[in-house]
Amino acid sequence: MENIIIEFIDVDKYIKGRKILNNVSFAINEGEIFGLLGPNGAGKTTTIRVLLGLLKADRGKVMISGKDMTGEKRGINREIGFVLDKPGFYPKLPARQNLKIYAELYGVDMTEIDSRIDKMAAFFDLDRRLDDQYESYSKGMKQKVAIMRSLLHKPRILILDEVTSGLDPKVQYEIRTLIKELAKREKVTIIMSSHNLYEVEEICDSLIIIDKGEVKLAGKKEDIFKESGVALRLRISEHLEKALEIIEKNKDRYGVSNYYTDNDYLTINAEQEGELMELYKLLIKSDIDISSMNLEKASLENIYFDIVGREENDIREII
Repeated sequence: MENIIIEFIDVDKYIKGRKILNNVSFAINEGEIFGLLGPNGAGKTTTIRVLLGLLKADRGKVMISGKDMTGEKRGINREIGFVLDKPGFYPKLPARQNLKIYAELYGVDMTEIDSRIDKMAAFFDLDRRLDDQYESYSKGMKQKVAIMRSLLHKPRILILDEVTSGLDPKVQYEIRTLIKELAKREKVTIIMSSHNLYEVEEICDSLIIIDKGEVKLAGKKEDIFKESGVALRLRISEHLEKALEIIEKNKDRYGVSNYYTDNDYLTINAEQEGELMELYKLLIKSDIDISSMNLEKASLENIYFDIVGREENDIREII
């Protein structure tokens, strides 16, 4: 049976008179890897700050393990570890010393901290470099140390913001593997914000897409993909308007969930592949000039851009 560890309930947040979060609600189960997606300015950073207690919701509740933690910064800090964009380590000190300083700030029992650091270093494959100066580390190693630091006080929840950004593919793979192991073996609930849709699709159990301060999509990944079905992508050389009229007239008959255009391309989404192929045959019989056809299963990229828009001026960097 699943156990909800984090719940946002009808959260509103205003900043300088502007509504940044509008009735945001979602739930995260214990031990899940949860993807937080949305374009720049969508409200993701504000959501994280409210969760961390750095901002107080103007309306609604933030529940952690069934307790109302809205605005309770101290209580939340004991539950959550986080890796944000500025790690704030001392470059001349060894990684071990940096970690000890942080552990002391969090009130970790110093009689056991060396053994805990050694255990974590082995898990992250850093045990042979732990006493080297932090500034001598590669970017990937620094990111691993940042994750180690966030886990020193044994939080139940870990927030990761762009932890693989700018890393080479091998290190990205290593960190993704570590994230999955943390969730599986240590039962840590992980919230990750990433611009890498492939990464989120690969490792997340559930996800949420926020746009303009509102939740546009939330749920388990497998359910989202099941509902999204398959997509037929066509390049229309002529008679695009006629093709759109045919689809609109027959969308219920062929189970079309949505369709959109992108320059000369037309994408049609439906639950069943067979129904899409029947619609494709109808377009051919109707003398629609189709120069290319590609049938593909739903991807997070398609789902994401269906929600936030595909127009050239509307494609914004995901953070």
